[in-house]
Amino acid sequence: MFILAITVACTPVTSSTGEDTGPSSNPAVVFSTGFEHTCAIRRSGEVVCWGWDLTGQSAAPEGNRWTQVSAGRYHSCALDLDGAITCWGDDDYGQSTPPDGVYAMVSAASYHACALDLDGIPVCWGETDKAWMNTPTEPVRHLATSAHDTCWIDTQGDVYCAGETYSAEAQLTGDYQAVDLGEAYGCALDSAGELACFGADRELPPGPIIDFSSGDHHGCAIDENQLVTCWGWDISGESDPPLALFTQLAAGGEHTCGLDTLEELRCWGYDRSGQSSPPF
Repeated sequence: MFILAITVACTPVTSSTGEDTGPSSNPAVVFSTGFEHTCAIRRSGEVVCWGWDLTGQSAAPEGNRWTQVSAGRYHSCALDLDGAITCWGDDDYGQSTPPDGVYAMVSAASYHACALDLDGIPVCWGETDKAWMNTPTEPVRHLATSAHDTCWIDTQGDVYCAGETYSAEAQLTGDYQAVDLGEAYGCALDSAGELACFGADRELPPGPIIDFSSGDHHGCAIDENQLVTCWGWDISGESDPPLALFTQLAAGGEHTCGLDTLEELRCWGYDRSGQSSPPF
Protein backbone atom coordinates (compact mmCIF):
# COMPACT_ATOMS: atom_id res chain seq x y z
CA MET A 1 0.00 0.00 0.00
CA PHE A 2 1.43 3.33 -1.08
CA ILE A 3 0.76 6.18 1.36
CA LEU A 4 1.06 9.89 0.70
CA ALA A 5 0.80 12.14 3.74
CA ILE A 6 -2.16 14.51 3.55
CA THR A 7 -3.21 17.29 5.91
CA VAL A 8 -6.98 17.55 6.22
CA ALA A 9 -9.41 19.39 8.43
CA CYS A 10 -11.54 17.07 10.55
CA THR A 11 -15.02 17.82 11.85
CA PRO A 12 -16.67 16.10 14.84
CA VAL A 13 -18.47 12.80 14.32
CA THR A 14 -21.99 12.72 15.69
CA SER A 15 -24.15 9.77 16.62
CA SER A 16 -27.78 9.29 15.56
CA THR A 17 -28.81 11.10 18.73
CA GLY A 18 -26.63 14.10 17.91
CA GLU A 19 -24.01 13.27 20.56
CA ASP A 20 -20.46 14.29 19.66
CA THR A 21 -18.55 11.01 19.59
CA GLY A 22 -15.46 12.30 17.79
CA PRO A 23 -12.83 10.12 16.11
CA SER A 24 -11.22 7.33 18.07
CA SER A 25 -8.58 8.52 20.52
CA ASN A 26 -6.46 5.56 19.42
CA PRO A 27 -7.22 5.13 15.70
CA ALA A 28 -5.47 2.96 13.16
CA VAL A 29 -2.51 4.66 11.52
CA VAL A 30 -1.44 1.85 9.18
CA PHE A 31 -3.27 -1.35 8.26
CA SER A 32 -3.20 -4.34 5.93
CA THR A 33 -5.83 -6.71 4.56
CA GLY A 34 -5.11 -10.40 4.05
CA PHE A 35 -7.17 -13.12 2.39
CA GLU A 36 -9.78 -13.22 5.16
CA HIS A 37 -8.31 -11.22 8.03
CA THR A 38 -7.15 -7.68 8.68
CA CYS A 39 -4.41 -6.18 10.84
CA ALA A 40 -3.82 -2.61 11.95
CA ILE A 41 -1.37 -0.63 14.01
CA ARG A 42 -3.05 1.91 16.25
CA ARG A 43 -1.65 5.29 17.22
CA SER A 44 -0.39 3.74 20.48
CA GLY A 45 1.88 1.41 18.49
CA GLU A 46 -0.23 -1.66 19.31
CA VAL A 47 -0.93 -4.15 16.52
CA VAL A 48 -4.45 -5.61 16.38
CA CYS A 49 -5.77 -8.29 14.00
CA TRP A 50 -9.29 -9.61 13.43
CA GLY A 51 -11.07 -12.06 11.16
CA TRP A 52 -10.05 -15.58 10.14
CA ASP A 53 -7.64 -17.14 12.64
CA LEU A 54 -7.40 -20.76 11.53
CA THR A 55 -3.60 -20.79 11.64
CA GLY A 56 -3.08 -18.02 14.19
CA GLN A 57 -2.71 -15.27 11.57
CA SER A 58 -4.89 -12.97 13.68
CA ALA A 59 -3.12 -13.69 16.99
CA ALA A 60 -1.05 -10.52 16.98
CA PRO A 61 1.91 -10.10 19.34
CA GLU A 62 1.73 -7.79 22.34
CA GLY A 63 3.58 -4.54 22.78
CA ASN A 64 3.38 -1.03 21.42
CA ARG A 65 6.53 -0.74 19.34
CA TRP A 66 5.11 -1.62 15.90
CA THR A 67 5.48 0.59 12.83
CA GLN A 68 4.31 -1.51 9.85
CA VAL A 69 2.16 -4.63 9.43
CA SER A 70 1.43 -6.97 6.54
CA ALA A 71 -1.43 -9.49 6.56
CA GLY A 72 -0.84 -12.46 4.25
CA ARG A 73 -3.09 -15.41 3.58
CA TYR A 74 -2.15 -17.72 6.46
CA HIS A 75 0.32 -15.60 8.40
CA SER A 76 1.11 -11.99 9.23
CA CYS A 77 4.29 -10.01 9.85
CA ALA A 78 5.09 -6.69 11.51
CA LEU A 79 8.07 -4.38 11.76
CA ASP A 80 9.05 -2.85 15.10
CA LEU A 81 10.78 0.42 16.00
CA ASP A 82 14.19 -1.25 15.81
CA GLY A 83 13.54 -2.56 12.29
CA ALA A 84 13.18 -6.17 13.46
CA ILE A 85 10.44 -8.37 11.98
CA THR A 86 8.08 -10.62 13.93
CA CYS A 87 5.66 -12.98 12.16
CA TRP A 88 2.79 -15.13 13.44
CA GLY A 89 0.49 -17.77 12.02
CA ASP A 90 1.26 -20.69 9.70
CA ASP A 91 4.96 -21.60 9.68
CA ASP A 92 4.90 -24.88 7.74
CA TYR A 93 7.45 -23.52 5.26
CA GLY A 94 9.26 -21.15 7.62
CA GLN A 95 7.27 -18.15 6.38
CA SER A 96 6.74 -16.99 9.97
CA THR A 97 10.42 -17.30 10.86
CA PRO A 98 12.08 -14.19 9.43
CA PRO A 99 15.85 -13.84 9.39
CA ASP A 100 17.50 -11.54 11.89
CA GLY A 101 18.32 -8.10 10.61
CA VAL A 102 17.20 -4.50 10.39
CA TYR A 103 14.57 -3.85 7.77
CA ALA A 104 12.63 -0.96 6.22
CA MET A 105 9.47 -2.83 5.13
CA VAL A 106 7.90 -6.30 5.06
CA SER A 107 5.34 -8.04 2.82
CA ALA A 108 3.65 -11.33 3.79
CA ALA A 109 2.19 -13.66 1.14
CA SER A 110 0.91 -17.25 1.52
CA TYR A 111 3.95 -19.50 1.91
CA HIS A 112 6.65 -16.87 1.74
CA ALA A 113 7.38 -13.33 2.85
CA CYS A 114 9.89 -10.70 1.74
CA ALA A 115 11.41 -7.57 3.22
CA LEU A 116 13.73 -4.78 2.19
CA ASP A 117 16.80 -4.18 4.32
CA LEU A 118 18.10 -0.70 5.02
CA ASP A 119 20.06 -0.76 1.76
CA GLY A 120 16.91 -1.61 -0.20
CA ILE A 121 17.99 -5.18 -0.94
CA PRO A 122 15.22 -7.80 -0.94
CA VAL A 123 15.38 -10.63 1.59
CA CYS A 124 12.82 -13.45 1.29
CA TRP A 125 12.04 -16.53 3.39
CA GLY A 126 9.53 -19.37 3.43
CA GLU A 127 9.00 -21.95 0.68
CA THR A 128 12.47 -21.55 -0.77
CA ASP A 129 12.25 -23.89 -3.78
CA LYS A 130 9.83 -21.64 -5.68
CA ALA A 131 10.54 -19.06 -8.37
CA TRP A 132 9.17 -16.24 -6.23
CA MET A 133 12.40 -16.36 -4.22
CA ASN A 134 14.47 -15.25 -7.25
CA THR A 135 14.71 -11.62 -6.23
CA PRO A 136 17.60 -9.28 -7.12
CA THR A 137 20.71 -8.89 -5.01
CA GLU A 138 20.93 -5.15 -5.63
CA PRO A 139 18.81 -2.36 -4.15
CA VAL A 140 15.23 -1.78 -5.32
CA ARG A 141 12.73 1.02 -4.74
CA HIS A 142 9.76 -1.02 -3.56
CA LEU A 143 8.57 -4.62 -3.24
CA ALA A 144 5.30 -6.57 -2.98
CA THR A 145 4.30 -10.23 -2.67
CA SER A 146 1.28 -12.34 -3.58
CA ALA A 147 0.42 -16.02 -3.23
CA HIS A 148 2.58 -17.04 -6.20
CA ASP A 149 4.83 -14.09 -6.98
CA THR A 150 7.19 -11.38 -5.80
CA CYS A 151 7.46 -8.09 -7.71
CA TRP A 152 9.75 -5.12 -7.24
CA ILE A 153 10.63 -1.75 -8.75
CA ASP A 154 14.28 -1.39 -9.73
CA THR A 155 16.25 1.80 -9.21
CA GLN A 156 15.33 2.96 -12.73
CA GLY A 157 11.63 2.74 -11.94
CA ASP A 158 10.79 -0.40 -13.94
CA VAL A 159 8.62 -3.20 -12.51
CA TYR A 160 9.89 -6.80 -12.54
CA CYS A 161 8.50 -10.01 -11.07
CA ALA A 162 9.56 -13.53 -10.13
CA GLY A 163 7.17 -16.41 -9.57
CA GLU A 164 4.57 -18.49 -11.34
CA THR A 165 2.44 -15.80 -13.02
CA TYR A 166 4.70 -13.37 -14.89
CA SER A 167 7.57 -13.58 -17.36
CA ALA A 168 11.06 -12.41 -16.51
CA GLU A 169 10.73 -9.34 -18.73
CA ALA A 170 9.80 -5.97 -17.28
CA GLN A 171 6.08 -5.81 -16.58
CA LEU A 172 6.03 -2.01 -16.69
CA THR A 173 8.67 0.52 -17.69
CA GLY A 174 8.73 4.08 -16.42
CA ASP A 175 9.30 5.99 -13.23
CA TYR A 176 7.26 3.82 -10.86
CA GLN A 177 7.33 4.39 -7.13
CA ALA A 178 5.07 1.72 -5.59
CA VAL A 179 3.76 -1.71 -6.61
CA ASP A 180 1.05 -3.97 -5.19
CA LEU A 181 -0.11 -7.46 -6.22
CA GLY A 182 -3.40 -9.29 -6.48
CA GLU A 183 -3.97 -12.98 -7.14
CA ALA A 184 -3.13 -12.85 -10.87
CA TYR A 185 -2.37 -9.21 -11.61
CA GLY A 186 -0.47 -6.26 -10.23
CA CYS A 187 -0.59 -2.47 -10.32
CA ALA A 188 2.02 0.23 -9.90
CA LEU A 189 1.93 3.99 -9.37
CA ASP A 190 4.35 6.30 -11.14
CA SER A 191 5.87 9.59 -10.01
CA ALA A 192 3.10 11.56 -11.76
CA GLY A 193 0.39 9.71 -9.85
CA GLU A 194 -0.69 7.63 -12.85
CA LEU A 195 -1.73 4.04 -12.17
CA ALA A 196 -0.98 1.12 -14.51
CA CYS A 197 -1.71 -2.60 -14.14
CA PHE A 198 -0.26 -5.78 -15.62
CA GLY A 199 -1.40 -9.41 -15.84
CA ALA A 200 -5.03 -8.50 -16.64
CA ASP A 201 -6.92 -5.69 -18.33
CA ARG A 202 -8.33 -3.23 -15.82
CA GLU A 203 -10.43 -0.12 -16.33
CA LEU A 204 -8.53 2.26 -14.09
CA PRO A 205 -9.42 5.68 -12.73
CA PRO A 206 -7.49 8.65 -14.16
CA GLY A 207 -4.72 10.19 -12.13
CA PRO A 208 -3.39 11.71 -10.12
CA ILE A 209 -3.83 8.87 -7.63
CA ILE A 210 -2.65 9.30 -4.03
CA ASP A 211 -3.02 5.69 -2.82
CA PHE A 212 -4.04 2.31 -4.25
CA SER A 213 -4.25 -1.36 -3.37
CA SER A 214 -4.65 -4.62 -5.29
CA GLY A 215 -6.89 -7.32 -3.81
CA ASP A 216 -7.17 -10.89 -5.06
CA HIS A 217 -9.43 -10.01 -7.99
CA HIS A 218 -10.28 -6.37 -7.39
CA GLY A 219 -8.50 -3.14 -6.68
CA CYS A 220 -9.22 0.32 -5.33
CA ALA A 221 -7.59 3.75 -5.58
CA ILE A 222 -7.93 7.17 -3.98
CA ASP A 223 -7.94 10.14 -6.35
CA GLU A 224 -6.74 13.68 -5.68
CA ASN A 225 -10.17 14.55 -4.29
CA GLN A 226 -9.80 11.71 -1.77
CA LEU A 227 -12.65 9.73 -3.31
CA VAL A 228 -12.35 5.95 -3.79
CA THR A 229 -12.87 4.13 -7.09
CA CYS A 230 -12.74 0.32 -7.25
CA TRP A 231 -12.62 -2.12 -10.16
CA GLY A 232 -12.71 -5.88 -10.80
CA TRP A 233 -14.80 -8.43 -8.96
CA ASP A 234 -17.65 -7.24 -6.75
CA ILE A 235 -19.02 -10.58 -5.54
CA SER A 236 -19.25 -9.52 -1.91
CA GLY A 237 -19.35 -5.74 -2.26
CA GLU A 238 -15.57 -5.43 -2.13
CA SER A 239 -15.67 -2.91 -5.00
CA ASP A 240 -18.54 -0.86 -3.55
CA PRO A 241 -16.89 1.71 -1.26
CA PRO A 242 -18.85 4.03 1.02
CA LEU A 243 -19.22 7.66 0.01
CA ALA A 244 -16.56 9.33 2.12
CA LEU A 245 -13.15 10.95 1.87
CA PHE A 246 -10.19 8.61 2.42
CA THR A 247 -6.45 8.85 2.97
CA GLN A 248 -5.34 5.17 2.86
CA LEU A 249 -6.56 1.90 1.33
CA ALA A 250 -5.91 -1.83 1.60
CA ALA A 251 -7.66 -4.45 -0.57
CA GLY A 252 -7.78 -8.10 0.55
CA GLY A 253 -9.33 -11.32 -0.68
CA GLU A 254 -12.93 -10.14 -1.03
CA HIS A 255 -12.90 -7.15 1.29
CA THR A 256 -11.41 -3.67 1.39
CA CYS A 257 -10.58 -1.26 4.20
CA GLY A 258 -9.89 2.44 4.13
CA LEU A 259 -9.00 5.14 6.62
CA ASP A 260 -11.26 8.15 6.20
CA THR A 261 -10.39 11.76 6.92
CA LEU A 262 -12.02 11.49 10.35
CA GLU A 263 -9.51 8.73 11.21
CA GLU A 264 -12.20 6.04 11.17
CA LEU A 265 -11.18 2.68 9.72
CA ARG A 266 -14.05 1.59 7.47
CA CYS A 267 -14.24 -1.80 5.74
CA TRP A 268 -16.60 -3.20 3.13
CA GLY A 269 -17.14 -6.49 1.34
CA TYR A 270 -17.01 -10.08 2.58
CA ASP A 271 -17.34 -10.38 6.35
CA ARG A 272 -17.85 -14.08 7.06
CA SER A 273 -14.95 -14.17 9.51
CA GLY A 274 -15.42 -10.62 10.76
CA GLN A 275 -12.56 -9.30 8.61
CA SER A 276 -14.66 -6.25 7.63
CA SER A 277 -15.65 -5.43 11.22
CA PRO A 278 -12.81 -3.51 12.96
CA PRO A 279 -12.95 -4.02 16.76
CA PHE A 280 -12.39 -0.32 17.47
